[in-house]
Amino acid sequence: MRDSGIVKRYAEGFVRFAQPACTIEKIVQEAQDFRGLLRNNSELYDILITPAVDEAEKLKTIETVLVGYSQEFRQFLRLLLEHGRFAKIHDIAEYIRLTYAHPDEVEALLRTTYPLDLDLLKLVKEKLEKKLKKKFNLYLELDPDLLGGVQLIVGNTIIDGSVKKRLLELKQKLSALRVV
Repeated sequence: MRDSGIVKRYAEGFVRFAQPACTIEKIVQEAQDFRGLLRNNSELYDILITPAVDEAEKLKTIETVLVGYSQEFRQFLRLLLEHGRFAKIHDIAEYIRLTYAHPDEVEALLRTTYPLDLDLLKLVKEKLEKKLKKKFNLYLELDPDLLGGVQLIVGNTIIDGSVKKRLLELKQKLSALRVV
């Protein structure tokens, strides 16, 4: 997801704005429905994204086509148009789905240099769930560049216990030393 900071900021802002009037389920549903509408109707997306169509016409299109959507969602789309961020709507909708569709579940990526057996993976998952008090969907990725150890990525947090990371830290410490 390119420009993930922008996507996150707009998605989180929209959810905070819409939540008093809409349930989180409705927010997720509308974002996904609109994403599907754009996917199935490329002409609508073209109208909303093309600079040749003036903003008033785009706003009129939103009001006409999205009659069944909440006022908050239509306001959010107007904001995206006004700020030139409408092209990010697919990424924003995906961020909302991933973050809010199952708020009690967290996706985590465990990177290792070699395959781990199922018992060890189950133990790691249980420890994570117990420590962070959330349910995890744990994915495994093999990465020989780590040189050993593991790296865990949970959202924007990276817990790096890899040999590569430790070697980089050692290199930094040694390069900072002055030899007399």
